[in-house]
Amino acid sequence: MSVAERYALTRLELATGLVIERDREAPPLPPAPPGLTPREALGDSVRAALRRPPCLVMFSGGRDSSAVLAVAADIARREQLPAPVAVTYRYPHEMAGAEESRWQEIVIRHARVEEWVRVEITDEIDCLSPIGLDSLVRHRVIFPIAAHSLVPALRLCAGGSLMTGTGGDQILGRRSRIGDLLARRVRPVPRDAVRVALALGPRGLRRARLRRQAPPFVTWLTPAGRCAFETSWARTLSESSPSWRHGLLQTWRSRDLQLAVAAMDALARDYDVQMLHPLFSPLFVSVLAREGGISGYANRTEVMRMLFADVLPDEINSRRTKAVFGQPYWTHHSQEFGRSWNGEGVDDELVDAGALQRLWADPEPPPAPTLILLKQAWLDAYERGQRAESTSTSLDPAVSS
Repeated sequence: MSVAERYALTRLELATGLVIERDREAPPLPPAPPGLTPREALGDSVRAALRRPPCLVMFSGGRDSSAVLAVAADIARREQLPAPVAVTYRYPHEMAGAEESRWQEIVIRHARVEEWVRVEITDEIDCLSPIGLDSLVRHRVIFPIAAHSLVPALRLCAGGSLMTGTGGDQILGRRSRIGDLLARRVRPVPRDAVRVALALGPRGLRRARLRRQAPPFVTWLTPAGRCAFETSWARTLSESSPSWRHGLLQTWRSRDLQLAVAAMDALARDYDVQMLHPLFSPLFVSVLAREGGISGYANRTEVMRMLFADVLPDEINSRRTKAVFGQPYWTHHSQEFGRSWNGEGVDDELVDAGALQRLWADPEPPPAPTLILLKQAWLDAYERGQRAESTSTSLDPAVSS
């Protein structure tokens, strides 16, 4: 199987815009060297980026990107490497669901970041903007929806490196109720008996229970599509390990994260950029899994303090809020196509085209997962147009002669 085939979205993934299965062919994690700490493992990935300048860090002000930026600035100063450059996208006020500038400025000051580039974004990263369409034609429909949004930053560091906080939520934010019980971090409640019984009981029982808990918001699926989605959802979640360590190793094999890394790598190659994701680097995940053991950590704040107390202020490490933005991927470019879409180009066995048309015609932004279908529908129309043009040209007597 080629890399392109391996990372192509399945019919169900295209229909739902969600990737929930595990990647059975994900590369194995390296052994965790004795004595190596998670922070030291993280530093290895950061150094690789710093040694290929210009080195930019995608910086939103959230905990993941703040940690990567602060560690990079610290290593660069101590080891006399080229300083990292923070790059932040600034959105119109109506797109911002949270004011991030205060948090960003706290991190920039505390980490003593020397250079901070702010890129004003209006419609540039819309799914069907010129940037979005170029990415779509070059790489077809890739996951995640927003992968093409890296292009403005990639252009700024062509020939260098770009770091992101990808994987931070999933790796640092992992919780295990059973782990909390084993470590006596929480008091048992009657419901815990059910949780333990389900976790240790037959997988078929877990699947049946989880199938009823599949998210209801995927309203654009046909009954067959909904059935396939519920089956996939229940099968994947029923395989989750109650062990914190084993659960983290399963997170490494999450197909959505593996697809995201592959997509960003593909885009980065267009600009000769090396992409690195320190919080999802194989060595870091392996060492953190060993250190966390069966019971893991109490919460995300405990992990942040353990790893980054020396480079980030506690108000960042203990932050509970997270930026939420509107739809920079659904502006006039996408709206025009979505509202005029004729229903062609999607899998009608899994997708209810009428329900999808209503979502795209609504004044409110549609559910973000439907934007994968928007890209698929546009690409189908484009390729049909290309074939028609090619056929017309080949039949033109003037061309033939």
